[in-house]
Amino acid sequence: MQVGYGGAYALMGGLEAANENPSRDGRMMIFEIGGDQIEEPVATIAQLNPTVVEVNSDALVIARGEYEYHEHCQFCHGAGVIGGGVLPDLRMLDTQGHALFLGNVLGGIHGSGMASFKDVLNVEQAQQIHEYIKHQTVLTGLATAADQ
Repeated sequence: MQVGYGGAYALMGGLEAANENPSRDGRMMIFEIGGDQIEEPVATIAQLNPTVVEVNSDALVIARGEYEYHEHCQFCHGAGVIGGGVLPDLRMLDTQGHALFLGNVLGGIHGSGMASFKDVLNVEQAQQIHEYIKHQTVLTGLATAADQ
């Protein structure tokens, strides 16, 4: 059973408030008849993926990235970069995911369902989207901004 935030509501733009309750992440609960109770919950994804990101503080870059994200990305990855648990939540990118971001967006990922956006986005627009994603990741408490 899925509990917490996630599912179709989140995928279709049901935004959660930033930092409202980071421990409320959606999770899967499995029950076994006659099973033992687990005393401590399993670590959340945010605890398992303590990412530190370089964040661009230019408000215009973030705003342009937000626009392009909502034009091209939100339909699969969720409004406000808040994934619903069905497709990858881009706030959970690790260091390698950030390093591969531009190539994945512009070239696609063969066999994964991630299409190439090279016909509709240029490198600058893809970089702006990436900056917006990193901004949202820090805003929602799933990563820490690197000291700049």
